[in-house]
Amino acid sequence: MKIDLPQGSIELHNEFKDPVLLVAGGRRPDSKWLKTVAGNLTVYAADRGVDYCVDSGLRVQTLYGDQDSATPAKWDKAAEVAQVKTFPVAKDSTDLELLLASVPSATMIIATGVWGGRADHLYANILSFVAWQKNSAGRVIMADDEEIMVFLGKKEHLFFKKKQNPLAVSVLPFRDKAQVSINGVTWPLDHYELDGEKPGYTVSNTMTSDTVEIECQSGVVGLYLCFKQGESHG
Repeated sequence: MKIDLPQGSIELHNEFKDPVLLVAGGRRPDSKWLKTVAGNLTVYAADRGVDYCVDSGLRVQTLYGDQDSATPAKWDKAAEVAQVKTFPVAKDSTDLELLLASVPSATMIIATGVWGGRADHLYANILSFVAWQKNSAGRVIMADDEEIMVFLGKKEHLFFKKKQNPLAVSVLPFRDKAQVSINGVTWPLDHYELDGEKPGYTVSNTMTSDTVEIECQSGVVGLYLCFKQGESHG
């Protein structure tokens, strides 16, 4: 399956159900980027993510949340056509977790509005996506105009062909141990054993060709691409 984003294309040697766009309430993606990615995709929104959708003229098909951060008028506008499910503010799951439970198995999810903001929210988002991907046989691409991360499991690989040159390419382990190979970068790796306690060796690589190829032989890893240098990317 091939996914085209403004920064480049991601090709995975797996087949999934038609991709969907999931918009959460973290850092607001650039409106032009969001509209380009949305295209004709089915759109899911979690709470404040509905604001980003309405502001960009997107039609939301599924809307979940406790309405603690969404603008009431924008929630109501989206709710005119969306399937809506509301939850109490005091609950044991995040709005994103609840929304993910409604996405069919084996689906390709492009998730935006998931970067930035509080570190605990970002970490919870990552854990939620890794768990959903493991249990659903689907795939998650976390993306906006500044950052992209794709999660890979055992015996999975992908190609990223750039349209924009990333400032950094990193491979992050999401298990204590993982094994990866990566090519098309300054420091390629061949069946390298990643240690979750020592991630520095695979952080801040750079592309040396138009395409990066990465394969995960064991464990779970994230291919991370940074396109904007800011305080949070020090």
